[in-house]
Amino acid sequence: MRMRRATRPTGEETWATAAKALRSARLTQLQHLTPEDIRTVLEAIRQASVIPRLAYHVSKHGGQLGANSEVGYLEAFRQHLWRTDLRIFTYLRYKDRVPFWELVAPDTGDTVVYNEKRKQVWTFFRPHDSEARTQGLGLSWIEVLGTRDRWTLEENWQWRE
Repeated sequence: MRMRRATRPTGEETWATAAKALRSARLTQLQHLTPEDIRTVLEAIRQASVIPRLAYHVSKHGGQLGANSEVGYLEAFRQHLWRTDLRIFTYLRYKDRVPFWELVAPDTGDTVVYNEKRKQVWTFFRPHDSEARTQGLGLSWIEVLGTRDRWTLEENWQWRE
């Protein structure tokens, strides 16, 4: 049996309704994780050293990051992961409900995207407009706040105060 890919909601099922349902489903998943489980995912992201299809990502996103070579792109990626001020978000992707994590720089919007199911970094990029991006996706995202042994899940976060 083939599964049909989900498309953007139309008609009575608005994007806001679908996004809130995804956020609720992700929150339920997260509530079953221990602090150790969350720490393990975040450590896997921070220890990543490879981005699949590197040449593609360099050509698509490197210029935005000031990195026009594979070496420069990977260096920018590693420096990003070393930052101590990254905001951590997680969500279920709409089309297939795969859990993703994003580590976002609050000043530039630079973002590492991690596919939890595949256990690999998906991409690293700088959005053209991080304000608009976070406003549009904020309905389905959950912010993960905390430290090594204690995490708080925030559904109603704001990008800027």
